[in-house]
Amino acid sequence: MKKLLILLLFVSFCGGSSETATVEDTTTTSTSSTSTSTSTTSSSTTSSTTTTVKVPQAPVVELSECYEELNPTETDKWSYEVTILNRNSKIKALQYVVYFNEDEIANERDSFIVNESQNKTFGLNTDISLTDDGYTLKVKTVVFTVDDLETEMVCETRVLGAKELKLPLSSDTTTTTTSTTTTTVYTPLFPETPDSSTWIRFSGSGDDILDVSSIGDELQILYIEATGERNFFAYSLDENLENENLITALTGNLSDVYLINYEGYSTKERTVYVEITSGHTWELVFKPIASARNFESDVIEGSGDDVIEAYTLRDNNNIISVTHNGENNFFLYSFDCNGGNKSLIVAETGSFTGNYKSDKGTCFLEVTSNGTWSISR
Repeated sequence: MKKLLILLLFVSFCGGSSETATVEDTTTTSTSSTSTSTSTTSSSTTSSTTTTVKVPQAPVVELSECYEELNPTETDKWSYEVTILNRNSKIKALQYVVYFNEDEIANERDSFIVNESQNKTFGLNTDISLTDDGYTLKVKTVVFTVDDLETEMVCETRVLGAKELKLPLSSDTTTTTTSTTTTTVYTPLFPETPDSSTWIRFSGSGDDILDVSSIGDELQILYIEATGERNFFAYSLDENLENENLITALTGNLSDVYLINYEGYSTKERTVYVEITSGHTWELVFKPIASARNFESDVIEGSGDDVIEAYTLRDNNNIISVTHNGENNFFLYSFDCNGGNKSLIVAETGSFTGNYKSDKGTCFLEVTSNGTWSISR
């Protein structure tokens, strides 16, 4: 599946100036004359002066790149680009307004001076995703000059949806209708649980740095079992042995579950090494994300840390009820179907019961707890 739409737009100015536009100057010509005559001669002399003045004109905005429609199964990027051609004036500012369908989602104005002998190229791009009904991306560019002239240009692109392409969505729900009732049937992301042959194990004792690159860069579940009395620390490291994340920091015996290779708020958290600082005897088991328990009924219960496939929450915003029985912290995180970190849903201490919102697009939940808990929808 394509990435879900993330409308994080950025501006890119290509170079400082491009080739000079070939423009016909609009000019105003004025002529003055002086005549001199004498009474003693019959000749006269006339002189004239011609002054040419360039008349400022609104700049020309050309669409260098603008697609009428895009198929998300063939590309995951939308982009547009305009070239601004000067016409005897100076550009002082540029404004762009971006729309998702008919909703305005960005409106920015940038001030800069571009002389009449220069041109500029301006563009935006963003990720696109396959949805059910499709959507429209539109950007309006307005160019302002120091002479209070302005020009605007609109680029509009239709991003095709699954219905238009007649494709199924893995996140679709199917509806079975009888004469009296309508039942919504959810399709799990992973209908079958992988067997133990897909697991990758590491075991040892004491301090160590493990090369876990064999797990690849797909979303994984990490199970840690450790026996010992003092502190146990585990860190995920990237290919440069840089510290990415603290996986766990606990004391005594532990049996925990963690999400690995998820996508953070800005970058992909790829785990290549795991650094262990401990006097414990330990085992690390990496399992495919398809090994997660399914939140397919109205309630799911558990104890301690867990990773849950919550495909029943992905189609809409939902109200979920959470109950926790324990003395320490309880955290509940949500992730999208690509492992992108969506939000921290719950952060509470001790025993509690409350209602919380899960955002549309939620496919996985990660629980951090040392108590017992239940989640219902």
